[in-house]
Amino acid sequence: MHLISRFVLKQWLKSFISSAGVLLLLILAADFINALLQGYSSERIYYDFIVKMPSLFTKVIPITAMTATLFSLNNLKSHSELMAIMATSFNFKNFYYLFGVCALFISLFQFTLTGFIEPAMKKIRFENFKNDGKEAKLVARSTVGKSTLTWIKSKDYFSSFLYYDSTIKRIIEPTFYYINDQGILTKKIVSQYADHVNQKKWKLINLHTTQNLDKEEFSIAHKKEDLVVELNESEKDFSHFESNLETLNIVKYYKFIKSIEGKGVTIRESLLKVHDKISISLICLLFCFLPMTSLLTPNKRNSSFGKNVAYTVIIALSYWFLYSTLLSYGKGGKIPVLIAAYALPFILALYNFKTFRRLNNL
Repeated sequence: MHLISRFVLKQWLKSFISSAGVLLLLILAADFINALLQGYSSERIYYDFIVKMPSLFTKVIPITAMTATLFSLNNLKSHSELMAIMATSFNFKNFYYLFGVCALFISLFQFTLTGFIEPAMKKIRFENFKNDGKEAKLVARSTVGKSTLTWIKSKDYFSSFLYYDSTIKRIIEPTFYYINDQGILTKKIVSQYADHVNQKKWKLINLHTTQNLDKEEFSIAHKKEDLVVELNESEKDFSHFESNLETLNIVKYYKFIKSIEGKGVTIRESLLKVHDKISISLICLLFCFLPMTSLLTPNKRNSSFGKNVAYTVIIALSYWFLYSTLLSYGKGGKIPVLIAAYALPFILALYNFKTFRRLNNL
């Protein structure tokens, strides 16, 4: 590698590590205070720090990708090194290449964190704290054909279902296996939907009931259009099962979404979560090039640490506000999912292309 390339790369990596460290410490401090206010034990807090670290890190990577470029260029300016580098054959395209390679690795790291490591950590946390009174009674998850079923154990029955849509409070394809005190199967109910009525009452739609399964004579089967039953689980319990889907990695999660598509559920929010992971990774890549306008004024007089800090704060706040607003509109169905997820990366790409054109025309 060229001597200048190694020097510039070293400056960028130093800025990235220091920025990531500062931002991560701030978020950890806020999370620690919140955990104390929640009354968690010290063991739970320290365990959560380890398990939640990938999730916290994903929040700071996009901003640190930008600050790494911003502060590394500012540092080169302040020592008049940028002017000297630009006077050689090392032009702005070399900066784009170096920072682009760095940003690509950071972007892939971000995607790995959000798509695979973060769900794995959530799964570990769920398995360790599912019995703390806040999680419902999840037994297992199994795959039948192309469908992934969630199984729960209640007082007098086992049940399985494909998906719970919290938006319309509907259980998709529930099946109930009723057992007696001896643990023998007595009745089976298979339903297309189960809509929440009130408290723990649910209305089963298009159901097939098979009774007397514990008797020596033939079982009795009949169909009904609807039936109101009282379960041991409320809609809040089923919401816990829905949140547990976040333990699936991005590939399995997308396959699960496709398996429930067309079954009377709203998949918009779930689909947005998949595109969000991809969009955040693209934003990491594009954020790295935002401060490249510094190359338009490489002399020392245009170097200001205060301006750089203000620039970082404004961009960070604008990013969080705009992106969260777009995602909110996407979840609410006010704008299409693809626009909600990729509008900001598209705007950033246009801005970076404009900056590149300005540098190229110098």
